[in-house]
Amino acid sequence: EEKIRTALMNTMEKIQEIKERYEYITDSEEIAKHIQDECVIEVSTGVEGTSDYNKFKKYVETTIGESAWRKMTQNAQIFLITAELLYDQWKVYGDDNIDFAPICMSVSKALEVEVTRRYFMGYLTYLNENAMDIPAEMLMKENGEFREKREEEFMLGNITGVTGYAVYLDTNSVKLVGRLIDENQKFLKYAKNDLFKGESEAKCVELIKKHALNIKKVCVNYRNPSAHKQKITKVSARECLDFMIDVKKIMGKMLDECAW
Repeated sequence: EEKIRTALMNTMEKIQEIKERYEYITDSEEIAKHIQDECVIEVSTGVEGTSDYNKFKKYVETTIGESAWRKMTQNAQIFLITAELLYDQWKVYGDDNIDFAPICMSVSKALEVEVTRRYFMGYLTYLNENAMDIPAEMLMKENGEFREKREEEFMLGNITGVTGYAVYLDTNSVKLVGRLIDENQKFLKYAKNDLFKGESEAKCVELIKKHALNIKKVCVNYRNPSAHKQKITKVSARECLDFMIDVKKIMGKMLDECAW
C-alpha cells in the first residue's frame, strides 16, 4: 500500500509540473488540449501490462456497448480503461488528497480521439476526395502559407467552424452561425453521404447538434477545469465517477449513431 501511495504522489507531482508548464497560455481550449495530452500519456503508459487491465477492459466494453466498442480505436479504448483503473485505485485515498484531473482528462481524451476521427479526419478525406475547399478551422498557417491541420492539432473547439453550429450552454441550445452557412452545407453533405450514411438531412442536423452540445458540456464542465493549476478537489470521487459514466453514455450513443 505504501508503494502505491508513493507512486500516486509522484504522479500527482508530475501532473502539477505539466500544468505549470503551460500556465502562460491564455486560451482555455489550447491550454486544456496541451495539458490533457501530456497528462494522458503520463498516466496511461504501461496500463496494458497491469494485472487489472483485462478486468476493466471487459467492464468498459460492457458499459459502453459492444457495437460502439468495436468502432473505437485502440488508443481511445485504453484511455477509457485507464480512467476506470485510476479511479478504482485513487478513490481509496479520499477527495482531500487526490487531484482527479488525470481521470477526467483520460475520459475526455477518449472522446476527443473519436470526435476528431469523424469531425475532422474523415471530413478532411471527404473534402479532398471531392475537390472541395477546406474550412479555415481545418487549416494552419506555417511559414506564411496555409496547410491542412494534422490530427493532433485539431481541437474540439474547432467544431463550430467545421460544422457551422455554435453551442450556447447558458440556454442549452445550438444555433447555425450566419457566416458559416456555406461550411454548414458542405458538412451536411458529408454527414448524409458518410458520417450518418442513409439518414435524412433533418436527422443529420439533429445528430450534429446533439453531438456538438454534448462535446461542449464535457469540455467546459470537466476537461477545461481539469487543466487549472490548482487541484480540482471540488470534484469529488462521486462526481468524477458520474462524469465517467456520462461520457461513456455520450460516446456509446454517438458511435452507435455514426455509420463507422
